[in-house]
Amino acid sequence: MDEENLKIEEQEKTQELSDIAKCQQERSEYLDLARTIKSEFVNYKKDEDKRIAKSKKFIKIDLIVKIILVLDSFEAAIGSQPVDNEWVKGIFKIKDQIKALLEKEGVKKIDLKLGDKFDPYLHESLGEMESDYEEGSIVEELRSGYQLEDLVLKPSQVRISKRK
Repeated sequence: MDEENLKIEEQEKTQELSDIAKCQQERSEYLDLARTIKSEFVNYKKDEDKRIAKSKKFIKIDLIVKIILVLDSFEAAIGSQPVDNEWVKGIFKIKDQIKALLEKEGVKKIDLKLGDKFDPYLHESLGEMESDYEEGSIVEELRSGYQLEDLVLKPSQVRISKRK
């Protein structure tokens, strides 16, 4: 009977060792799975953060473009009015506040000089006129253009030179 008990004990130990090895293998598989899921979640979170930031940027751009249109209206309304009374001074202050707000958000007026070559990426031609400038050069800026970094939000509206 002792031999039988030893065999049974040995079989039980072998079974226990087999069960432990199986549990260790399952544990390893579950840990690998947990690491993979964690990594996928981290990547998902980064992608989602990028998507949200991109959405916010597009919403910001849309709002900035609308503000630029209001600024254009202010500039068109006041034109070259003399600043001779408080009401007009107040309108100019509002216009300056709008410009300051846009600058704070990184919006810059497109730099333009008469005689510059027309660039369809930065400028919108609203017509041609005879001038002493080279053909295709800017001879008049009708409305300012604006950009945010390299993105043109509103092209400068210009007239370009044509042959006499």
